[in-house]
Formats: sequence, structure tokens, C-alpha cells
Amino acid sequence: MPPILACHTNSYGHLGGAAAIQNVREAGVQYLEIPIRTAGLRSRYDDPPLITTDSTLADLQQLDRTLRAADVSVCSFTCLAGNPLDPANVALMCRKLDLASHFGVKWVVGDAGSAESDADRDTVYSHLRQIGDYAGQLGIIVCLELQRGLCLNHREMLRVMAELQHPALRLNFDTGNLLCFNESIQGEVALAKSCHLVKHVRLKDSSGRFGDADFPTLGRGGAVDFLRVYQILRDCGFKGPYSIEIAGAPSDGEFTLPDYQARIIESVSYLRRLGYFER
Repeated sequence: MPPILACHTNSYGHLGGAAAIQNVREAGVQYLEIPIRTAGLRSRYDDPPLITTDSTLADLQQLDRTLRAADVSVCSFTCLAGNPLDPANVALMCRKLDLASHFGVKWVVGDAGSAESDADRDTVYSHLRQIGDYAGQLGIIVCLELQRGLCLNHREMLRVMAELQHPALRLNFDTGNLLCFNESIQGEVALAKSCHLVKHVRLKDSSGRFGDADFPTLGRGGAVDFLRVYQILRDCGFKGPYSIEIAGAPSDGEFTLPDYQARIIESVSYLRRLGYFER
């Protein structure tokens, strides 16, 4: 089997998940990563959500039918619920895990959170273990997002994994976020040191400039060696999912569907040349 290669619905910008479902197959991808949104919160792209924490069983069943009609499958969900330091966010995350479990996914991406003190870190860890226990009962692995806070880079991620020691809590490695949030860091070195704990990967390109949150068509950013990323993960035994995410440019709000689609088609073609689709 070739690795699981998916596309995050964010890659369709303000057109959102509905456009992703209807068009991603033509771009050469069968799988999607879909965000489960917190009801009442707008996304950064202001796109209509496919699922929120207020979704009913009928809503989930309708999404099932839409996915089947388009011959598209969900491989993972983005389940960002806020800093687990807050018990209310733990409950929110568990609600999102319940929704994700309806679709039989094995992986979701979730918040690792942040801590200002050792006491806060202990509380976050306790709450993450609660989330991990709940996810494990559902057969789901929560892959902690590479973002500002406890999982800022591979060094911090390795510390969190070593201190949590939970089988249902692993890592989401984001090739773009790593370079956006860290100065003077080698992405491939960071991946090689953490790949044994990585269960979900976001493929995002980057200029490599600290603070640059423009994640362009894969192969156009210049700072991510996607061939080396694939080789490291292949040698580590990783089978996916790899989730393409193209996002961030201010001009994205002016894009049409053909604009979004062209970026994804070009990215898929680029990954195909690098061997990502090989068995």
C-alpha cells in the first residue's frame, strides 16, 4: 500500500470543506483532513464548517453521504479545543473526539497547550492524560500539534512525550509551523530526532523566515526539503497520513476555485515526482 496522502480542507480557503469534498479527487487525492470547529467560533478563513460541536447525528450522517457520493474518505480530523489547562477545554476536546469517532478515524490533531509554571505543566499533563485515556477508548490517537506552547519544536515535543508516557498521545509534525515559530532550526534534523513518535504529518512549505505564516504551493517555498522529509519518514516506518496544507497568503481571500485547485494539483504532482505515492 502507498502512504496515505490527504489534503486539509484549509487548502480551499474561504470555499471550505464543501469545495474540498467535491474537487479534491480531481486534484489526485482521495483523503481529507477536516477540522471539527467549536460552535460559534469563526475560522481564520471564514469558511462554512462541515462539522461543529453542535452537529447532530443527522448532520454526521449527511456528511457521510456527501463523502461517499464524491468517493472521498476522511483520514483525520483537526480537533483544536484550546489549552488543556482549562478543564472546560478538556470536555470540549472529548466532544470533538466523539464526533471524530463516528467516522472511524485513527488520528486527530489536538492542542498540547501551554504552561507558565511547573504547576501549570503538571495540570496540563494531567488533563492531556485524561484526553488520551478517552481517545484510547475510542481507538483514536491524538497527535499533538506543533505550535506555540509546550510543543513549539522537536526538543519540547520530545520532552512532552517522555513526561506524558501515554500510548494514545503522539505528535503531529508540521513542516511549515516548525520554521514559522522557531529561529535557527533545521527542519530535517528536527524530524529525524522525533520521527519515531510522529503519527501525523502536515506537509506545508515555507520561506524559512521566522514568523512567516505564508505556506505556499509545495515546492515553491524553498525552505522545506520534501524529498528528505519523505526519506526520513519512510525509513522510520511512517505510512501516513501526510496532509497537504496550503494556506496563509493575504491574497488567498481573493482566490477562485480554479486558483485553489491549481495549487493543490501542482503540489500533488510535485509529491508524486518525489515518490510519495510509491508503494
